[in-house]
Amino acid sequence: MYVCLCNAINDKTMTAAISEETRHVKDVFRACGHKPQCGKCLSAVATMIAETKTDAGAMKLAAE
Repeated sequence: MYVCLCNAINDKTMTAAISEETRHVKDVFRACGHKPQCGKCLSAVATMIAETKTDAGAMKLAAE
């Protein structure tokens, strides 16, 4: 599914661009080699970052 239509970036590419160092939406776009255009996708990308951080934190706690 496309998350950013302006740059033709799909959810798999966005998810792969989110790392432990990712804190902001601009970091994800930078990792994808693009800049946000119209801004309609920014909240979706922010949600993806938050969900990835939550999932990673839960996995880390489960491993301990």
